[in-house]
Amino acid sequence: MKHDIHVSMKSRLALGTVQFGLNYGIANKTGMPSEEYAHTILDAALDLGIRCFDTAQAYGDSEKVLGSWARKHEAGIVSKYSDAKTDSSVADSLAASIKLTLERLGLPCLHGYLLHDEELIGDTRWLSGMRSLKDAGFVGKIGISIYRPECAMEAAKSQEIDIIQIPYSIMDQRLDQCEFFDLAEANGKEVWARSALVQGLLLLEEEKIPVDLQGMIPLRDTARTIGAHYGFSMQQMAILFSLGNPRIDNVLIGVDTLEQLLDFDGIEKHIDAFQDCRGALIRELRGRVDPYIVSPHRWKR
Repeated sequence: MKHDIHVSMKSRLALGTVQFGLNYGIANKTGMPSEEYAHTILDAALDLGIRCFDTAQAYGDSEKVLGSWARKHEAGIVSKYSDAKTDSSVADSLAASIKLTLERLGLPCLHGYLLHDEELIGDTRWLSGMRSLKDAGFVGKIGISIYRPECAMEAAKSQEIDIIQIPYSIMDQRLDQCEFFDLAEANGKEVWARSALVQGLLLLEEEKIPVDLQGMIPLRDTARTIGAHYGFSMQQMAILFSLGNPRIDNVLIGVDTLEQLLDFDGIEKHIDAFQDCRGALIRELRGRVDPYIVSPHRWKR
């Protein structure tokens, strides 16, 4: 596919940077890294061929930390607008928002800018305002981050949307059970998949899993049994499952440490070898998972 903003794509992995601005993730043991350590992780990501990075205004200092690194490197950055409840007009709010984001990042433009509220997908005011940012050259592509299949379907049909960020994982195969990927491909959408590890829930020690999420335990056990049969760890399966869908353009990974990032080195070489394992995960897990368990934004805190 064609990518703008002059970014050379070497990997389908993209690095999420929410961890650089917030204490994020149910399995996060190390907290928010220092800016210097975040830059070390970003340098390593570049060495691994990762060229796309995801951030948002709602991610604390993430834009600032990423920006102090990105202005010295070739990188495609996607950020998100989060202040939909503003008292300002849509146009004024979006204009002020993109100005702030570009200032924080120290960049003249972004690869992509997304609405961070799926409820706005049907609001022509917001889509028109986003298009104005694109027409003005502030962003190469506009899009939306969604949670529910019905919103994903609406985004795939929209003539305005370029990028759709979706939840997708071993445990969340809902978008494989509708026409989303057919529509997205037919309409030329750029699809980013997030939550491969369900915000760390797939790796969290069993005794630390909250009561309301313990329905994940037998499902994880099933996945581990399948992985053991084919020779893949849970983490490998989680990432390869998304990479194994050729209609996903970028697979977001999030890391707290350099060691976690380096675990992904070379993982794309195993996509073909993973296909039988992927088929088994589909057969055993598709349709079995309560949507609440794979929806971190709904979890009780």
